[in-house]
Amino acid sequence: MSTTNTPASESEPTAVHTLTQAPQVTQTKAAVEFTYEPLFKGASCPFELPPGLVEGQDVECGYLEVPENRADPNSRQIRLAVAIFRHPDGATHPDPIIYLSGGPGGSALELLNLAFDQIYAPYFSAGRDIIFFDQRGIGLSKPALDCPDVQNLSIDLLDNQVGGRQLSDQEAYGLILDSFLDCGEDLDRESDLTAYNTAANAADVNDLRKALGYNKVNLWGVSYGTRLALGVLRAFPEGLRSVILDSAYPPEVDLYLEAPKNADHAFNVLFEACSEDPTCNQNYPDLRDVFFDSVDLLEARPYQTVIVNPLTGESFDALIDGETLMGLIFQLLYETELLTNLPMLIYQANQGDFEMLSRIYGLLLVEIPLISRGMSLSVQCNEEVAFSSLESFREALSEYPEMAPLFSFSTLGEMGYQICQDWNSGQADPIENEPVYSQVPTLILAGEFDPITPPEWGLQVKRSLDDSYYFEFPGVGHGASTVEGCPRQITLDFVEDPKRAPDSTCIDGMSFGFVNPVNLDELSFTNMDIPQIGIQVSVPGDWTKVQPDYFISPDQSIEIVFLQSQETSPTNLLRRWGASEPIEVIQVNELSWTLYQVNIQDLGAAGFVAISPGEGGQYIMLVITTPGKQNDIYEPLVLPIVRSIKLEPDVSS
Repeated sequence: MSTTNTPASESEPTAVHTLTQAPQVTQTKAAVEFTYEPLFKGASCPFELPPGLVEGQDVECGYLEVPENRADPNSRQIRLAVAIFRHPDGATHPDPIIYLSGGPGGSALELLNLAFDQIYAPYFSAGRDIIFFDQRGIGLSKPALDCPDVQNLSIDLLDNQVGGRQLSDQEAYGLILDSFLDCGEDLDRESDLTAYNTAANAADVNDLRKALGYNKVNLWGVSYGTRLALGVLRAFPEGLRSVILDSAYPPEVDLYLEAPKNADHAFNVLFEACSEDPTCNQNYPDLRDVFFDSVDLLEARPYQTVIVNPLTGESFDALIDGETLMGLIFQLLYETELLTNLPMLIYQANQGDFEMLSRIYGLLLVEIPLISRGMSLSVQCNEEVAFSSLESFREALSEYPEMAPLFSFSTLGEMGYQICQDWNSGQADPIENEPVYSQVPTLILAGEFDPITPPEWGLQVKRSLDDSYYFEFPGVGHGASTVEGCPRQITLDFVEDPKRAPDSTCIDGMSFGFVNPVNLDELSFTNMDIPQIGIQVSVPGDWTKVQPDYFISPDQSIEIVFLQSQETSPTNLLRRWGASEPIEVIQVNELSWTLYQVNIQDLGAAGFVAISPGEGGQYIMLVITTPGKQNDIYEPLVLPIVRSIKLEPDVSS
């Protein structure tokens, strides 16, 4: 699920009105009035491929052509962008995995190259090809129901200013609302918004299966992708071998009314987990009180910062107020790899340290252009808000008043109801809000900390799926199947044999602990080989070895990278990293290291680089942290590592 960015604000938003007229009911597949033939046409890949993959060999791309509105014989054709990733050794099974992205409105393809190797490539071990596509109205599909002015406005409002003028809360709210409504009017002139919903999406999935010539497929849905998978289960079960529902979003729930409760539940899981962990409770006592105290402090006096988009290098002035802090922590509850940092981040904010939080805020900028907001609203207005009411939402939110800041500027709050009054998306058939009953083998996965699709929803889905298995994972947020280890293995075991319950004993062995501040005065070093560079080095023994040449501290505040450059002069590297004049030269173990301070502005990071000439190029060690901690790491960390580095015997001989 996705909400809009929460701009910093100081006063209450303007009132919104309730729905006064029921939207038009749109047609489902049962009311199709004409026949057509879905077509898949090959085309060049419209996105950057993952490293090492070759178009036409490892990946085949194209477009699925289907009617925009299957109930209208005069409907125009739309094109859905598709990418078929072939198994590197040749698929051993004829039924592929089709990945269904979340949102609604999230692109599966636009940044696939960044996540493929880590998240998706391991699923090739299931012996199947993997198919990704951008759903109708999304990303690289045509048309894409984007709202570029809303996207630009969300960036402009990071500092709660427009044209250099500080806005009141009411003014910011009004600008966002008007921008959404203008987008809806523009999209309605070009597209039939009543045709962009889960029922139409489900028919697209079935058409994709048929157009590509598959008898059966395996669906892998995450978040809204599970809602879509359930739609396919309801309407087209004959084409499914198995279904994975990761972070289940049942059609019968009211996402809007349950959002405050679900958010409150996830925050409570966080606070209770820390209080029950003796070390966390010692380092971060009274976490709940500290968190809400921090929200109040920042609401009274917002923190001004600069955040950087790591993909583009663009920097933006931003305010972190109470609403923003709550929104950031809420978003981080999605991210399994960052959950362990949350108590530390909350305490840092309470103590006025926003360096790491600002870096994370910058990372979240990457996600802004990946959501087609017009498609997201078309789905939600059609099948959620049309069956809900603003009065009911206000009543639900009143039961969790501490969560109110999360919904002030969100399309999952009052603004969503107001937008949907004028969003011409129609109203779904009531069956789209009823449980799905099926006997197709289904795996249901849930994360303990998930703030938007709680474990309770996974259990709810299981009740109507006769042949299903449910697993909840400790220490996991949103998207369990993307987590390495036990969750991934259970998912792969299920795909291998959907009729047999996966072995879940690994869940008992899953450990989870919160990150504690790194004590630079108590580092314990361990010898490591970096074979691809040909060196041996001592690094802190309890730090995570992300890659053979890349280490990160437990609190993820310090990173160590070892490189080898073929350049005979390091001038270009030093310029790119914003290096200072040399600060020290160290000759040790046949190497001569020159040390520099660096300031990597694109990442909002600073640290030190050590460079030594070697055969055929330069040996490089880079240590980066937040700018405020730069001076703290030199003596206890940087110098001991440099002094420990030596060439492996076969390199020095």
